[in-house]
Amino acid sequence: MKNIRSDTNIGLHNTEREGAMLKEKNIYKEGLPVKVITANIMEYPIHFHDDIEVVYVLEGSVGLKNGYYSYVLNQGDIFILNDREIHSFNHTDQPNMVMMLQMDLAFFSKYYGNLKNSFFVTDMKDEDDESLEALRNILGRIMLDILDKGYGYEYKVIEGTHNLIANLLANFQ
Repeated sequence: MKNIRSDTNIGLHNTEREGAMLKEKNIYKEGLPVKVITANIMEYPIHFHDDIEVVYVLEGSVGLKNGYYSYVLNQGDIFILNDREIHSFNHTDQPNMVMMLQMDLAFFSKYYGNLKNSFFVTDMKDEDDESLEALRNILGRIMLDILDKGYGYEYKVIEGTHNLIANLLANFQ
């Protein structure tokens, strides 16, 4: 990882070269098929991975290149990176803090048979969309459970991720 300041477990990334691109292998803590990273992103090189990643901008803005498209994500924006989507991040003229939730697709596919073939998209133009607000609330609860690390927090995080997936399946396909 380049130029990323992390407030949590950002160092748990493994990458392997596939051509000129990096394939990122997400490593999950035993018993917890979800990883939450909060980071101030300066630059993150082009890569892809086999898991779903939910990007939530907590503060400021960040540049995201996803395939051939470039986006500027602002505070409150949520972007879903589906498995094997080629993407990279870069800073804008604003400082940022970004939450990235990565979920083990192999684990959650056991519960949702068609999850691997699902494609999720968020439309950030509709600021009054109640399903986006529900998504923000679910992500916030998951982040709080991970930060709190109370007894049995892993089960709360997994339950929250099931709620997240249910919301994605119902509202963002």
